[in-house]
Amino acid sequence: MLDAYVPGHHYFEISEFVHTEFGITFTVSQVHSYVRNHHLLTGFDGRIKKRQVLNAKMQIKPGEHRNPATEFKSGHEPVNKLPIGTTKVKSDGYLWTKVKDTGPMWKRWRQTHVLKWESAHGPRPAGMAITFIDGNKLNVSLDNLMLMTKAEMLQYNRRGLSSADPEINLAALNLAKMVTKAHRVKRREKN
Repeated sequence: MLDAYVPGHHYFEISEFVHTEFGITFTVSQVHSYVRNHHLLTGFDGRIKKRQVLNAKMQIKPGEHRNPATEFKSGHEPVNKLPIGTTKVKSDGYLWTKVKDTGPMWKRWRQTHVLKWESAHGPRPAGMAITFIDGNKLNVSLDNLMLMTKAEMLQYNRRGLSSADPEINLAALNLAKMVTKAHRVKRREKN
């Protein structure tokens, strides 16, 4: 009986119907869950149809604002705005440096070790990654940075070769290079 009533009725109407017909009180969210769990369709998708008359809350007139007192004024700078050149440690554990104030957030900050490498050696080649010799993400000196291909980095990380000792890491990088080269040669032989 309820399955036949659901199409064309809103959840609050279904709730009232159940209360009047059966004397059982269900909240709107309970009715919503029932309808969804039983794969019933009300016929309403929540979209605004063409020529639908909007209520006052939905209408925003040109040049009007909902509450101008709470909007940012032009030229306003937030309290937590940081100047260009600021360096901070983000949640990923890497040092990041602010390089510009405009654009999306992910373009405003760059990793400090990448900036240092690129200032000394030029742009990073495609398919290459810059990593730390001693494994410390906060040690961004040039002598602690090394360039490796992403395939070598895959082997380096997959085999758990990283260590706190820089000499072991350099040897591990050479091992990762050999394994990567062996895979590349093996793939060429198959083709």
